[in-house]
Amino acid sequence: MKSAFREVLLIFVGITLSLFFNDWYNDLNEHKIERRLLTEIKSNIEQDIAIMKICDALSRETIQASTHTLQFLRSGETLNESVTMSFGLLPSVGLITFNRSGYESLKSLGIHLLRNDSIRILLTRYVESQHVLSYRVQLIINHNVNNLYPTIMSEFEGYKVRQNSIPMDDRRLRQNQFFKGAIDRSIQLHELLLRDLQQPIQDCESLIRLIDKEIVG
Repeated sequence: MKSAFREVLLIFVGITLSLFFNDWYNDLNEHKIERRLLTEIKSNIEQDIAIMKICDALSRETIQASTHTLQFLRSGETLNESVTMSFGLLPSVGLITFNRSGYESLKSLGIHLLRNDSIRILLTRYVESQHVLSYRVQLIINHNVNNLYPTIMSEFEGYKVRQNSIPMDDRRLRQNQFFKGAIDRSIQLHELLLRDLQQPIQDCESLIRLIDKEIVG
């Protein structure tokens, strides 16, 4: 009887130890995978921050150029090199291409691998904001192609061809209400993009700090 009890006890202990070591190994393996994914996600985010900050700077420059152009069109200012440069910047927009390789790898393995709730929440919010930013940029591109490029190309490309002999007649531009309205709309679109860029940039900077702590820990 005692022998049978000892055998059962040994079997129970063996199974318990086996389960313990199996869980320990799985936790260790998941931790390694989590660290690898966090390292990749951090690298992606650092690239995204650089792109978003360039886009932010370019939008600010475009708003300034658009404002200068409207002042010219609504005043008696003489066309000069500064105004011409502002016209050239009107259709500018920073293209945003997000690197989601780390996030996609995480999704395929299961977002539950992220044990830090703050990282998981911030990362989810940031990925959702990417769709908004891409939409904002596409709106600006469509607006530029349909409403700004045609006038700029027809007026300024033609001016470049004939500028050695015939001065540019800017009266037609000053009277073009559609073009001035398009510039106003461009300013609005860039201001919306600037507004929507701020939170993702902050989220990315917070994510990098949190990921650094998680990796070191």
